[in-house]
Amino acid sequence: MKFLIDECLTADLVKVCNYFGPEASTISALGLVGQKDWEIAKFAADNDWVVVTHNSKDLRGKNYKGGYLLHEKIHPGMISLVAFNNRQLTHINMNEIMQKSLFITALEYIKTHEQYDLLNHVLEVDFDGFEVNIRLYEAPPF
Repeated sequence: MKFLIDECLTADLVKVCNYFGPEASTISALGLVGQKDWEIAKFAADNDWVVVTHNSKDLRGKNYKGGYLLHEKIHPGMISLVAFNNRQLTHINMNEIMQKSLFITALEYIKTHEQYDLLNHVLEVDFDGFEVNIRLYEAPPF
């Protein structure tokens, strides 16, 4: 499994990933800066990269329907890092420390659950202001 770190996240997630073992790269390192989300999704699907992102709406679809990644019949999967306070309905600052913490949680989940293949799945790691919630679901789920 290899991870493509979206440009909305810190490039330091590559170092985090390298510590745990899997291959990782950034959008920038692969020369994809400025590409549209659908182009990133196509590149990821064609080259077996699991997309790691914070703003996953365009890739997985609003309300989990119809995103660019889901247009691919077979895709390597996605990790979505989310920080949203559900009680106050406000976004939580997704700083580098938060990004690293949520990504490490995702990598530990994959290792612990032997989920070495996210084929056609999304692993969502969400900090709601009080606790971290993990959700693994098939995408498309329909």
